[in-house]
Amino acid sequence: MAAKAITEGREGYYRRNIARGDGAQGTELTISSNVPGVPPGVWHGQAAAALGLSGIVTDAQMRALFGLGMHPDAEAIAARELSQGATFKKAMRAARLGPAVPRLAEVSPLDKEIAEVLDHVSVQLCRPLTKAEKKDIRMRCAARAFQAEYHRAPADGTELARFLAARTGPQRRAVTGYDLTFSSEELSLLFALGGPDVRRTVLEVLAQARAETLAWIEDNALAVRTGPGGVVQQRAESGLLATVYLHYESRAGDPMLHEHAVISPALRAPTAAGATSTPGSCYVTSSPPVSCSTSAVSSSSAPVSGSPPRRSRSPPASAP
Repeated sequence: MAAKAITEGREGYYRRNIARGDGAQGTELTISSNVPGVPPGVWHGQAAAALGLSGIVTDAQMRALFGLGMHPDAEAIAARELSQGATFKKAMRAARLGPAVPRLAEVSPLDKEIAEVLDHVSVQLCRPLTKAEKKDIRMRCAARAFQAEYHRAPADGTELARFLAARTGPQRRAVTGYDLTFSSEELSLLFALGGPDVRRTVLEVLAQARAETLAWIEDNALAVRTGPGGVVQQRAESGLLATVYLHYESRAGDPMLHEHAVISPALRAPTAAGATSTPGSCYVTSSPPVSCSTSAVSSSSAPVSGSPPRRSRSPPASAP
């Protein structure tokens, strides 16, 4: 299993490439690797069941959950609230699923300056800029920024290039989900070369491995941080809110049977007697239990701590 974080603003990639797979979506599970398309994604997890989510995942639901950090049915919930006379602010609050996704400083000052200069020059020339022109503008802007910061000119192009790389590029982004990918070369070979019965068994094995892993995470690796600054850590309730997608091929079009379990970081904290439950946002750490916080983390992925226990197997019988 491989784990990767999904950050705010990047869910479009998952909606295009994970939810839609390698072609037109199928309507039901197929045991043929030659049929174009993939089965549609489905809801998974105790939290999904608690929210009344089941069956096929729609594109609008995925955008609401992993793009905006809202309830998957946010559009319908907001429309219902507005029809009942609620204000827009109240309707949006009802459609939330925990704290709003934090807006972090994503663009550095130098990135912003370069973008403004590129746009200005392109408008002045009334045409798109060439790669060479864009590179020249970037280096000129970087040279001015270097001079302003160090009160001297860069020693050479290498120093200027290092400065440009350090002052530009992606900054921190809020994490809105995690993609857990389940795959096996052996299962892919069996699925590609085996007959219908073998393929059906392979799909069952892959689904069982994914289901047991997610069940272990639900039972052992979820917690939320509540209170000012997230100083209180508590076990989470309701389990995972996840979507599952089955793919037959890799991005390169090679045979590779695998499943994506795209997990929301929204978790429900335990409810004290007479108190309202407090949602939280989960992030994965390298030591158990998995921590959760309403603050954002960097866009780097983190592995799920620990691993589900392996089932003991009886030794194979000796050949007669």
